[in-house]
Amino acid sequence: VGMISLIVPFMSRAMFGADFRRVFTGNILIGGTLLVICREIAGQIYLTADGIPAGTVVDFIAMPVFVIIIVSQR
Repeated sequence: VGMISLIVPFMSRAMFGADFRRVFTGNILIGGTLLVICREIAGQIYLTADGIPAGTVVDFIAMPVFVIIIVSQR
């Protein structure tokens, strides 16, 4: 879930600007929403008896987004 802490501030700053109050609120909303979505996706995939960990889904979703953000920052 560490990927969330890497990409959410970049996304929030891009959407809400540099004002700390807006960025902080955006971090909470975007991060929470992304975690809930990834948890629901992980709950729907049954590769094993217990399913797959939500962190795995987060990594598969967040890694391409993180690469796009890093490339666009240059």
